[in-house]
Amino acid sequence: PGYFDRIQEICRKHNVMIIADEVLCGSGRSGKFFASEHFGLRPDVLVLGKGINGGLMSMSCVLVKDAQLREMVLGSGGFMHAQTYLQVPSAAATGLAVLDYFDKYKLVENSARMGEILHRELKEKLLPHPNVGFVAGKGLLAGIEFVEDKTSKKPFDRSQKIVEGLLEAAFQTGLILWPNTGHADGNNGDLVMLAPPLVINEVEIKELIEKLKTTIVEFFKGVRS
Repeated sequence: PGYFDRIQEICRKHNVMIIADEVLCGSGRSGKFFASEHFGLRPDVLVLGKGINGGLMSMSCVLVKDAQLREMVLGSGGFMHAQTYLQVPSAAATGLAVLDYFDKYKLVENSARMGEILHRELKEKLLPHPNVGFVAGKGLLAGIEFVEDKTSKKPFDRSQKIVEGLLEAAFQTGLILWPNTGHADGNNGDLVMLAPPLVINEVEIKELIEKLKTTIVEFFKGVRS
């Protein structure tokens, strides 16, 4: 809280352009269409991908304000944007169809509603575990950190390959998780990310959490022994 307020204040003061990379966290993933909305951040340029195409076709987009377009007109009159797979009509049509689907089935609203349930269940069912350091996130995006010592938040040594072992165990229960390492000090640190589909319902979230809890409990029994 307050971080993006300060960043935005500094950028506006010094006329620095703010670019928001929302390839991963945009398109409804956070419970709002743009994750920037959670923080009152108003970027000058915003980049979208992943969710904007529904996984159906390679597509991304760059959003700019009218002010930036006017700057281009007054300057060079254009910008270099010719790449091999750019401006494909079928990709654009896919993106528009995905946005129509978002509206028709209220996926952003579902993300916000199911996100509250997801984070409540994560905190209630997983956070008490002695090797879960923190649970964080917004909407249908969550991160779960694993630590050797909960009080000091001491990470496991990288040589133990904790997150790799956990991923393998989770896969056996029917879960596919997104791993991340090195966040603690550039080398050590283990966490997984959850990013379930925006169409998920409450029953499926509880099944997801139950499978994840079982995986974590059983996996760390082996680590401690």
